[in-house]
Amino acid sequence: MKSHAKLPEKIVLVFMASVWGVVCLFPVRHVFSATFSTDSSNMTRTIFPNSIGNGLLKLKTALSTVNMAKATFETLGYTLLAIVGMLLICSLASYEFTFFNFPFKKVLFGLVMGSMMLPFVLYVIPLYRFVYSINLADTLWGGGASADGVPAVGLYYDAVL
Repeated sequence: MKSHAKLPEKIVLVFMASVWGVVCLFPVRHVFSATFSTDSSNMTRTIFPNSIGNGLLKLKTALSTVNMAKATFETLGYTLLAIVGMLLICSLASYEFTFFNFPFKKVLFGLVMGSMMLPFVLYVIPLYRFVYSINLADTLWGGGASADGVPAVGLYYDAVL
């Protein structure tokens, strides 16, 4: 696809992309600085790493105390289960919203759309507290499903079927 943006638009777009790149990479830089700094450093004021040796010692300790293969496979299993669950639930909900008329259809769809517009940080702690209260914390079933996929799959049903 050929872009027909004018030079001022391109400059603004490149600037916005650069700002977004810096914002996205800031947490990575912060983790790197926190890892490769002395333990007595104030992490909120550490901009650059100040102890490579201490960072290597931290990495050696982490790699020797954690079974990385087990942790990797558990993470992979949890991720696959969450993806399959989300695809299944979102597909079923999207099919329902697309092909059936039922009372309060628009209200429920509005709730789904509204829940997608909330930032994840806003509901992650209440969601964890709910999962913890029903004794599903630290289990594969505690992952749940997200409402984010329902409208996308619904649009697919509209276009294909």
